[in-house]
Amino acid sequence: MLYGSLNFPTDCSSLPKLLRREWRDLLIDEICFLGFWKLNTPMADPSVSKKSSWKHRQCMTFLSLDNSNLNSVGAGSDTTGISLRAIVYYIITNPEVYQKLMEEIKTFAREGKISDPVTFSESMKMPYFCACVKEALRMHSAVGYVLPRHVPSGGRTIAGRFFPEGSKVGVHGWTVHRDASVFGPEPDKFRPERWLRSPEEAKNMDRYNLAFGHGPRICIGKVSLSVYLHLICRTFP
Repeated sequence: MLYGSLNFPTDCSSLPKLLRREWRDLLIDEICFLGFWKLNTPMADPSVSKKSSWKHRQCMTFLSLDNSNLNSVGAGSDTTGISLRAIVYYIITNPEVYQKLMEEIKTFAREGKISDPVTFSESMKMPYFCACVKEALRMHSAVGYVLPRHVPSGGRTIAGRFFPEGSKVGVHGWTVHRDASVFGPEPDKFRPERWLRSPEEAKNMDRYNLAFGHGPRICIGKVSLSVYLHLICRTFP
């Protein structure tokens, strides 16, 4: 009854492992906030083992709940919608791309390589579709501002300029994604084929892909968003 009232799935066995972990953590936070658990053991308590520490979270404050709701909308729902619209927009406004994608979907369906509906693992084996998703996120990343980082102790020299520790530095993803030295000629054009030139080039472009941020602070919803985005190919036929 509790799970249903919170609109959480009661059976997550079909979800990827990392996504199941996200559902579990979110559910625990909600239960703690609603007061169903009387937990007083801080996360930093050394007597709590790492394996069971997630069971000993303190109840959420209203400020934490407000931040969580803001993140769910701004960094979750809204960014997912922006990414989906970008993928669909760039595909349907480029007839040649749309035709190639349709041919790939029909070929995979005819050869029995995809089911109906298409699963996430099946969509990941469709090279042109994956290239369309990456190219759309390159052209129109959902986050349109700099994701700042703090300079660590001792400071750092970046691009020939020294920044003291504590300084906020960052780079705009939309600017990086237009770098012809990384993404090849005509970076302002939607060309999924650029991701299929060679594995080495694709790997190098992935290194500079900031659609989900980069480094240890990369978007924690990348796994779940990737699942959602790759499942939309079922709608194209």
